[in-house]
Amino acid sequence: MKKYFVLIVILYCFSVVVVSAECIKGDCKNGIGTYAFPDGNTYEGEFKDEKMNGTGKQTFKDGRRYTGSIMDNKRHGKGIFEFPDGSKFEGEFADDKRLKGTFTWPNGDKYEGEFKGDTITGTGVYTYSNGTRYEGELKDGKQDGKGTIYYPDGKKYVGQFKDNKKVDQGKMIYPGGVEKEIKR
Repeated sequence: MKKYFVLIVILYCFSVVVVSAECIKGDCKNGIGTYAFPDGNTYEGEFKDEKMNGTGKQTFKDGRRYTGSIMDNKRHGKGIFEFPDGSKFEGEFADDKRLKGTFTWPNGDKYEGEFKGDTITGTGVYTYSNGTRYEGELKDGKQDGKGTIYYPDGKKYVGQFKDNKKVDQGKMIYPGGVEKEIKR
């Protein structure tokens, strides 16, 4: 008797999981519908061949939201990804990863440029909320390579960077064109 009871409980639990992943509205095969996933995430939008394809909105259980193009169940094309803390990425996606676009933080900082593997890597412009701006190469979210820092007081620093630090030789250019070599 106990064996049958355990088997019934296991089958019931499995059926609840299977039932919780379903099309809850519309046509989730080839049309427009709403699909609820077992993990609590949902998708509202276009479907083709029973896959998310076209334009839609993904809402995640943790509060994240994506609105934009989706191809074969992955973010692909133009879209906006919003985070619960108020951060937002708006730009191009490829194969579920950020490719290029603008990322803004709640404190007012903003990055416009390239991404690689969903991280800030490539060429871009990072504008800080205090008015300072970095233009140049970045790697893993840090200033890395050739770049220029523009300060709110009008001066700028041109040089090489590694892990957000100035390295080697560079020059500070002051308002009016006065230059000063800086050696590290």
